Amino acid sequence: MQMTRPLALTLASAFLLAGCGSAASSSSSQTAASAAASAPAASSAAPAAAAPVSCDLVPAALVNGALGTDLGAPSQSDGANAVACQFKGAKAGAVEIRIATGETAAAFATERTTFDSSGQATKAYAGFGDQAYTSTQKMPLGLPDVNTLVALKGSVEILVSSSASISAEQALEEQVFAKVK
Repeated sequence: MQMTRPLALTLASAFLLAGCGSAASSSSSQTAASAAASAPAASSAAPAAAAPVSCDLVPAALVNGALGTDLGAPSQSDGANAVACQFKGAKAGAVEIRIATGETAAAFATERTTFDSSGQATKAYAGFGDQAYTSTQKMPLGLPDVNTLVALKGSVEILVSSSASISAEQALEEQVFAKVK
């Protein structure tokens, strides 16, 4: 059943953009949760004005080079201050990249809690960005696991979900952080 992995990423993308902005509605299909709901923030200065982002920041050639994939051009879903880019490849399957601007440490923490509470256990990922965490979804039927790296640097948050290694996802995110102003 080859649809399992793409379906999981498709469900994830359905609510990835729900987390865009400071107030979000929670979706019932949060299997690869990434919705950042508003929460009473204890600390965190207000971020600078959100810059527009698009999938032009992550062309297929860049993603393929970093992740070792065979992806075609992405489809794009826009949210208030974020974009989700869905890629598909013959061998690589599906890759999801989300770029959000105007994020806060409080929203980032809320998003991580959403991952954990939806059954996607996270682990801190030290030494990358201001904060980062990972999650690995074990896939059935011998399909490759789906790794997710989410990092916050300043007011920019980047999420990459793919079957590539976390270190490859980090290399890609480093390139994207350098492009987002």
